Amino acid sequence: MSQILFVGDSSTWSERAVESLRAAFDDVDVVTWDHGAGAKPDIPVRPREWIFSFKSDLLLPHRVIASASRGAVNFHPAPPEYRGIGGYHYAIANGDDSFGATCHLMDDLIDHGAILQVTRFAIGPTDTPATLREKSAQASLQLLERFLERVVAGGGQLSSCGATWGPTLYTRAMLQRWLAQGAAGAPALLSTAGK
Repeated sequence: MSQILFVGDSSTWSERAVESLRAAFDDVDVVTWDHGAGAKPDIPVRPREWIFSFKSDLLLPHRVIASASRGAVNFHPAPPEYRGIGGYHYAIANGDDSFGATCHLMDDLIDHGAILQVTRFAIGPTDTPATLREKSAQASLQLLERFLERVVAGGGQLSSCGATWGPTLYTRAMLQRWLAQGAAGAPALLSTAGK
């Protein structure tokens, strides 16, 4: 039986997350997939202790999420006001003064489960969507490492920190339309929550 399932993308940040998991656990199954990279991998359902999803576009079915006896946890590279994808772009366009990453329990909806922890960092005057992508990946990795420290120390209590998700789920189609318009003229897509 595999104790841990890790689902991530092909970035170096996911590789570093796997290194952290393998330092904490003896048995880690790794699944990586990037949007547009072909067929989605089939993840067998089997008893697991934890599932960790990290910067992943792969949506896990309920039967896989439910297979984790201690919990299925996602590390989302954006703060809670930016569910889904594209938050880097929207935060810059909105003139937000901070961005971040969110650790939350997974449920059947996208970026929707109880939020366990949020970390934020300042957006600087020279930041771009690309620099926010890197900074939020680093913040996501730090959240994962802090979570692992608690688990290894015998903690890992999965309780909400009280933060709530924004009302809008930003989809790939929304982002593509917005970018096609030159990132202008689509203010209805831009969340101003958390400013």
